[in-house]
Amino acid sequence: MYAPFILLEIYSIGTRIGEFGVTPMRYISCMFIVFQVICLVLTFYQKKEKISSIFIYTSVLVWIIFLSPWNYENVSNWSQKQIIEKMMPENMDFKQLSEEEKTHVKSAYRYLKSEINGEKFIPDYLTGEQKAKIEEYYNQNREKYEYPEYVSVECELDLNIEAYKKIRTIEGRNRNSDNAIVNLDEEKTIDLSKKVDELLEKKQGDEMDLDEYFKARNLIKINDWEDCYISRISFSYDKASKKFNYLNVEGYILER
Repeated sequence: MYAPFILLEIYSIGTRIGEFGVTPMRYISCMFIVFQVICLVLTFYQKKEKISSIFIYTSVLVWIIFLSPWNYENVSNWSQKQIIEKMMPENMDFKQLSEEEKTHVKSAYRYLKSEINGEKFIPDYLTGEQKAKIEEYYNQNREKYEYPEYVSVECELDLNIEAYKKIRTIEGRNRNSDNAIVNLDEEKTIDLSKKVDELLEKKQGDEMDLDEYFKARNLIKINDWEDCYISRISFSYDKASKKFNYLNVEGYILER
């Protein structure tokens, strides 16, 4: 029954390697698939000595991963080198490549630059000028990238609750959405768009401590008989897509 999942793993990791090459995690994932295949084959044997031989196979795999000439570091570096040589053969200028090819070459080159023994795998035919063009392309893309806004503020319940008859805790989440509406329970939702905008504005302006600002303004009126006291709000907002990666809220519903 487990065989279809192994086939799915092979397809998934094969797709990633085919597009972006081998990295240490992908290499180890491949070895884990090999380990699963060995275990699957050995389960067809009922004799104990056959099943116990899994420890021998495990030792061999560990040796290959960490100690052999085909260890995870060498294979990963060699794979990234192959990407550069395939996408940007000798005597081809970096500017002649398509955007997709530039992205692959840039990623492979930066990978090799960041690894301890990676630089010796960078193709010798790459001149200093070509390397400079790759670095320039990398830096330009970094400058264009807009990092998400992260906000997380919280406070303890600090409120005169004598005016309320009932208090209950609530917890709401919103994932990958272009709005700030959070489900507090099966029947109740709350729109935190205004609150989110206020926190983002204060974070950018840095006029006062964000926690103190939040603490003074975390009571939201739901209707004439209910208020929502937010004790914690955290969110990640992607400015490019104008979507929330996540929006988490904890607090209390206060009923009069």
